[in-house]
Amino acid sequence: MDSNLEAKHILAEGDRGKKIQLQAGESITVVLSGNPSTGFDWSVAEMNPEILNLEERQFQPANPHVGSGGQVRLHFCAVGSGRTRLKLHYRRSWETEKRPLRTWYVTLQIQGED
Repeated sequence: MDSNLEAKHILAEGDRGKKIQLQAGESITVVLSGNPSTGFDWSVAEMNPEILNLEERQFQPANPHVGSGGQVRLHFCAVGSGRTRLKLHYRRSWETEKRPLRTWYVTLQIQGED
């Protein structure tokens, strides 16, 4: 599946913990490794929906074999101004009492449109 959404900022696993500045209306795409066929998937654990919106999510397998891992792409748009932490958990959706297998987060400072 190809996305028609273009992100000004593309963040990866190495960007974990960074502070990112955006303008309202700009978008970011977070690209993280994953394998939803195992039941584990990336989900939003924390963000302020008044200033950040999840627009689209995709999984791009590394190869055509069933059960292969690949990249999970989460596309967000800054819809307001302010500061929010974007925190993602890699876990099985039915194991909410267990700690996530992995956690990824950034702090976003979003400036209003001029």
